[in-house]
Amino acid sequence: MLQDLTANSTRVVELNPRCVTSWLSLLFSKVLRRGRTVVWGHLLNRAGEVKTLSARQLMLQLASGALFYTHGQQQAFLATKLGKKVISGFAPNSVVYASQVQAFTNVGHDFIYVGRLVTDKKPLLLVRAFVRACELGLTQSQLHIVGTGELAEQVKQIVEQSPVAARIHLYGHNNDYDFLAGLYQKSVCSVSPGYVGLSVTQSFSFGRPMLISKDEPHAPEIEAFKPGENGHFFETDQAEALALQLLVMYQQREFWAEQAPAMATLVRDNYTYEAMAKGYLELIERVELHG
Repeated sequence: MLQDLTANSTRVVELNPRCVTSWLSLLFSKVLRRGRTVVWGHLLNRAGEVKTLSARQLMLQLASGALFYTHGQQQAFLATKLGKKVISGFAPNSVVYASQVQAFTNVGHDFIYVGRLVTDKKPLLLVRAFVRACELGLTQSQLHIVGTGELAEQVKQIVEQSPVAARIHLYGHNNDYDFLAGLYQKSVCSVSPGYVGLSVTQSFSFGRPMLISKDEPHAPEIEAFKPGENGHFFETDQAEALALQLLVMYQQREFWAEQAPAMATLVRDNYTYEAMAKGYLELIERVELHG
């Protein structure tokens, strides 16, 4: 590692105050003039998380360049005094290649959740809401839950005790592309009962809209979400509100199937691995030329 830190080259490190390697690289490049260091990450991890901002600011001050995961965060950085001094760019965090983006235009009938089964993702709320929606007349849909976590056993117990247990499927962790594509193709939309992250662009990459809890400390990827265009918000922590939105989305399933190409295009143009690589390389070139 020492050889890398002392090399007269451009290094890319995490914009993470807890990462010792990042600090060492920044100090070597700024104080000892050994190469250049680009920091890469979120300006803030999630909405409302401000406790480490000062440490991040110090890292940004020491950096030769800064690469953010979203255009919105780069713009926020450019609006600061520091942003006018440090070369910056953005390389969107992604889960798909451009070739994997596809718009499912068939009319779906089910609903899907892909993510960790942990408290701040609120999977229990989704199960309760789906059961309630079934009571209100959602008779043809199934719920697909892909993921694992600390609440996995509790989710399983609630599902088994529900009157619609046969219509709720728990798959555990599975990131196989073809497997997920098959589930998204069956679905009207995906659901984020808690805060949302990369699952929002994953859903759009299949041309499927998303229902998202409104008042959450969402990850910056929320910038891709446009209510009415690629999904809807629902009132946070309200199972009844989510149940009603599930019914509305089902009733509007033909409309949402027609919006699939636009959602897929949004991802293909802005949120693929290729887009990430393009932003990364452009920033490195600028730093090496001007940094």
